[in-house]
Amino acid sequence: MLIDYVIQLNFYNYLYSLKDYINLISINKLSYKNYNYDTIYKYYLERKFSKLFTKTASLIVISYRDCFIRINIFENIMKDNGYELWDENIYYLFWKGKYYK
Repeated sequence: MLIDYVIQLNFYNYLYSLKDYINLISINKLSYKNYNYDTIYKYYLERKFSKLFTKTASLIVISYRDCFIRINIFENIMKDNGYELWDENIYYLFWKGKYYK
């Protein structure tokens, strides 16, 4: 399966944009859907942020896929309105205020 090679050979480290990622998974959709659906999103979040961020996010999000999509939508809105993008520390502060009262 294609996605097995992506994981085993660490190709996700070379996926620098969402477009590259979409092109890669569109090669073999059946193979992608049969694999553990969240695994590639977990690796992509680790690439974008860190392993600690991904581990912390897993406690409060529905799935890594959902987290990845929500962060991308949020960042696109921030870019469109001219605001600075958040880094990990600001996400932690937001989660602390919202989920850990």
